[in-house]
Amino acid sequence: MNNPVVDWSKPQRQSPSALIILLFKTILSLLKLLWPLLLVLILNKKSGSTTDKYEYIALGISVLSVLRSVIEYYNFRFNISENKLIITSGLFTKKTVTLPLDKIQAVHAEQTWVHRLFNVSKLSFDSAGSEKMEVKIEAVDKFRTAALKELILFNRKEVAVADASAGSVEIQTVKEETLITLAGNDLLKLGFSSNHLEAFFLIAIFVYSTLNNAGVSYKEFEGGAKWLDENFGQNSLSLFLAIAVLLISIGFSVIKILLTYFDFSISRSGKGYRVKSGLLNKKEKFVPFRKIQFISWKANWIRYKIGLFLLQFHATGNEQIQKKMQIKVPVTRNEFISLLLQPYHSLLPVANLKAIKIHRAYIFRRIFILGILPSIIMIPFLYAYFQYNSFFVLLLICFVGLSAFLFQKKFRLWIDNEALQIKKGVWGSHELILKWTHIQSINIEQSIYQRKNNLATLHLNTAGGIINIPFIELNKARAIQNYALYKIECSSESWN
Repeated sequence: MNNPVVDWSKPQRQSPSALIILLFKTILSLLKLLWPLLLVLILNKKSGSTTDKYEYIALGISVLSVLRSVIEYYNFRFNISENKLIITSGLFTKKTVTLPLDKIQAVHAEQTWVHRLFNVSKLSFDSAGSEKMEVKIEAVDKFRTAALKELILFNRKEVAVADASAGSVEIQTVKEETLITLAGNDLLKLGFSSNHLEAFFLIAIFVYSTLNNAGVSYKEFEGGAKWLDENFGQNSLSLFLAIAVLLISIGFSVIKILLTYFDFSISRSGKGYRVKSGLLNKKEKFVPFRKIQFISWKANWIRYKIGLFLLQFHATGNEQIQKKMQIKVPVTRNEFISLLLQPYHSLLPVANLKAIKIHRAYIFRRIFILGILPSIIMIPFLYAYFQYNSFFVLLLICFVGLSAFLFQKKFRLWIDNEALQIKKGVWGSHELILKWTHIQSINIEQSIYQRKNNLATLHLNTAGGIINIPFIELNKARAIQNYALYKIECSSESWN
């Protein structure tokens, strides 16, 4: 059954709750801006000093900010005319933004807890050629949000006909197939298999910043550590701290995953993928098939062992748009990877293809450049302070050597007529698939060492990022470059 008619040719106003949301944001901004002045007012009130001047300043800034929010709300309009989205806004100077519907790459919906309170969404639009995500509508009700997204993303031709005749459109709900949802145990697996080292450093930075702002000196910290040592003993204290750090890091990772992937779902329509997720801030993003340049999926060591990956669509656009459309899809079963790749390109039959590998020279060059040279430079400086303990820096050589060895051993490049597939990684796994027609340019780079040994590094430049293939044989690099240029010249497919 069709939804009610929406007359987009008439200027639409945001939902009334947009005014409340704008005022709420204004109050938060004022608190961030004026908190030093408010602190002065509170302290002076306690001391009995007069602060009329500061009170008037604070009151004046607050009143002007509130008036600005009210005027911006009443001046904001949006409508669709002649197959274009027209947004009019401004305080005293009228500003009109016009976006052709066929240039809009994606429509994203976001709901913070404030938006969810009023059952509205904030809409933002990715448009080819725009440098920033500045085209947005702060608050639109649920029905108009769905209708506007369907109209822009799926009914462009129908919109043009309707505008020419009656100026109103009946929105047909586009059928979508839900591909992946996450259960509670999936969220726990994601949380417990996260990078807890990253969580630890984030917590450490937060604690250090808090102690520093509180004025805790190094001597006070050292005194506290000494007291703990005397009362609990060195071994007990070390064990307690290790367990506490581990539990806090795991807890932080689990909470982060819950906030990001709660109520996660990804569905597929005829035009692209729709991804929904979030606990406090619920986000909905749309990734058109035609914007996907290549697809990658990766996992750390633990996730690889339990068959858990994060799949990412690398979309075309400037840096701001790529960041906005950066979506990492949790994949809990291997068959889901093939399902998500289907509209782009299926996995290559790697068992029937000969793999291109990285030359062993890669290992020795990494050890020399990232291991031996830094150690030679650092040891003389560290020896003056740590004496023989400075030689522990030599462990860096072992770490770099092991990392390079694992990367060289795991790296595989498979090629067929339509796409290439890469598998790499050090401690975990990282794979990607790229169609030849999505390569914009391909460069061959050679260092002095590589020129002497007929080796090269390939840089595949796409609209979604750069893919590097290091230390392969020069003749294979040139063959890949020539074939890529041939496929680019023969293809009529657009990069964006």
